[in-house]
Amino acid sequence: MFVDIKLLANEVTMSISRNAKIIILVVLCLIALPAVLSYVPVGLDWRDAYRPAALAMLRGESPYEADAPTGFYNAPWALIPFLPFAIMPYQFGRIGVFIMSLIGFAFVAYRLNAKPVSMLIFLSSASVIGCLNNGNLDWLPMLAFVLPARSGLFFAFMKPQVGIGICIYWIFDSWRDGGVRMVIRNFAPAAVLLGVSFLFYGFWIMRFVGMESNINNMSVFPYGVLPGLYLLWLSIKKQDTRPAMAVGPLIAPYVSQFSYAAVLAALMDRPKWLALVSGFLWIPVILRVLA
Repeated sequence: MFVDIKLLANEVTMSISRNAKIIILVVLCLIALPAVLSYVPVGLDWRDAYRPAALAMLRGESPYEADAPTGFYNAPWALIPFLPFAIMPYQFGRIGVFIMSLIGFAFVAYRLNAKPVSMLIFLSSASVIGCLNNGNLDWLPMLAFVLPARSGLFFAFMKPQVGIGICIYWIFDSWRDGGVRMVIRNFAPAAVLLGVSFLFYGFWIMRFVGMESNINNMSVFPYGVLPGLYLLWLSIKKQDTRPAMAVGPLIAPYVSQFSYAAVLAALMDRPKWLALVSGFLWIPVILRVLA
């Protein structure tokens, strides 16, 4: 068997060139960070929800009982990455969360084989910028999109309105690979952790009830249910996770603008559609500013 050295060299060069462009883009974003932080909000969700909840957890208390103005609603293990930043002085922790979140979003896009133009559109979208500005955690459940089922489920469970689509897809995909035994094998670790969290903190998942009346709700429910179910069917039929990534924000009764980053992730390989949907998501922001 002969190896085409020239072809191999070209492929390696193209791969390095692509990776270098993405790395340069992320570095430029980090360099611009001090200037950006001078003009963005202080991170309302970090200040009013996640930091108080993380500090409560560090004290051995329930994060759901923390003195947090807006409350904490996600899976308790979602706070683990935020614990080191919670004990820092507020502004240092805020900057740390901002950088971690930016890297998290960039990593998801990179693992979804985003071209530089798609990476730029994604990172400059209203959903991603809003999440970064407010110190929210939507990038965490989106890590499920680029991980195997068994480990990805830990992240998908953190925020159901982001991860529910990929969870349902993995049920069918696991069944197709090995029947009920494979379903149990993939879902058992995350399910056990979920059960343990109920023992420690009560049935916290019920905190989502009534969230549809929240002022920040931008859900398209129930109008998005049929498109969401179609995308789920398409994902299962084609054995392609990308359509399933967009399902959660379409079928959930409560969705913040930040969670629509999952829909953008599903379009990472389609820059034109990505740009169109990203532009559409800027409309509510512009209307809010002009109001």
